[in-house]
Amino acid sequence: MKKEEVAFIGCRLLGLFYIVNAIYAVSSFTLFFVSWKTKLMTPMLPETSIIYFQLVPFLFYLFAGGLLWFGAEKIVNHLLPGTTIDNGLSSMTAIQVQSVIFSGVGILVLSLTVPEIGNVVFHMTQWENMSHLSQMPVQFKAQIFGLFCKLAVGLFLLFGSRGLSGLLVRLREAKLN
Repeated sequence: MKKEEVAFIGCRLLGLFYIVNAIYAVSSFTLFFVSWKTKLMTPMLPETSIIYFQLVPFLFYLFAGGLLWFGAEKIVNHLLPGTTIDNGLSSMTAIQVQSVIFSGVGILVLSLTVPEIGNVVFHMTQWENMSHLSQMPVQFKAQIFGLFCKLAVGLFLLFGSRGLSGLLVRLREAKLN
């Protein structure tokens, strides 16, 4: 693999990272909006400023991700002048490219999930220290279940990337619609 190809894939993976962060920002905005509309929380700031502070990260991540994804060729040509990039993937097969992308998404999901593990462990120790509360709330159990699902998806994408990309290539060859 040439340095241009590595830079191209790096730009695309970074763009993918920002797009996934935009999806996380949308989920946080949706949670805020639903709790605000159902009067589960009373905002301390005006609603317009809260919506603004929730939407700015989403728009930033979406813009940066799109710029890195769709402008990867121009970025590589600017960073490595005098080189030509033929879409960055001239000597790589489709299975190799898909394996790299699936592994990158798996690393991304795992890196975003690891901080949540510390949060869950902290809350579990707090629940154990409180003797007057015998059961954990359902929301916390759902958070633990979601954490395990994220870990499973991240590990599957990271370690099963070659098999998953091979399956996609076989489905394309079989022309299943």
